Amino acid sequence: SEKKATMVCKVMGLIVSVLLLAVFIITLKNKFNFSLLFFSAFTFFSNFSYEKENRYVRFAFFSAGESLKRGVKVNRIAVDKSVTLKRVMSLLDLRSVNQVDVYEKGEKIGVLEQKELEKVVFSGDIYSEIGEYV
Repeated sequence: SEKKATMVCKVMGLIVSVLLLAVFIITLKNKFNFSLLFFSAFTFFSNFSYEKENRYVRFAFFSAGESLKRGVKVNRIAVDKSVTLKRVMSLLDLRSVNQVDVYEKGEKIGVLEQKELEKVVFSGDIYSEIGEYV
């Protein structure tokens, strides 16, 4: 899971930072190696960065081949046309067939099906409004 992977990365980052600091202290007798101190501090403080803003997100749609033989849920989302593509991406379920109903002033103006969503996600500007693609 994402929480487990984050925890493993944090622990490994702390271990690496402690090891770099130890090497810095050991080599301090010979000469001052600023790089070891810098990278030790960098790896230590990077463990406390803002997770939501600095995280890697894997984004890929499911493969329809074998999945459809077992059955796949349909994830239907309704949004206003002014919602950004980034927000719509956060609502998608990557293990489902996604459909986005786009509304303007309470009236449906269009539907983005799975294939259209794939094209929009991989070629569109994430800060553009979803209404531009209907």
